[in-house]
Amino acid sequence: MEIPRVLPNISLVERDTETGRYRYRLIGSALVESLGWDATGRYLDEVYPGFENSPSKRYREQVFDLGKPSHRIGRPSLRFAKDFFNVERLYLPLADDGQRVDMVMGIMVFSQDAITPGTTDADALRDAPAQAGGVQAAFGSNG
Repeated sequence: MEIPRVLPNISLVERDTETGRYRYRLIGSALVESLGWDATGRYLDEVYPGFENSPSKRYREQVFDLGKPSHRIGRPSLRFAKDFFNVERLYLPLADDGQRVDMVMGIMVFSQDAITPGTTDADALRDAPAQAGGVQAAFGSNG
């Protein structure tokens, strides 16, 4: 696994224990580029209009509440500065005490390639160029 290769695609999100709002603690340079600005330290409902009612919020809630990873491939559920046909993302729970999730690490890889008729979202990302070849390619796996 090549950790330096995936660093630009990583984010760390914490949930404010008093308000329940989500905040970026860290956002990698590929994510900054996709947003068009650095959202480090900002609440996600300030960064993404409609976040409160989005699937993205529900996915994060599940990871925080259940302590289990979440993986998704498909069209982005949030708006970015660039248009992407597909995103592959992996949310991983992190817990300082080993039990209660207090942060979620996200790994997101974007693709501007359209899905070819007859292929699945997973096929499209697997076959995309290396930069947007999915989470597996970001980690340098040979497949």
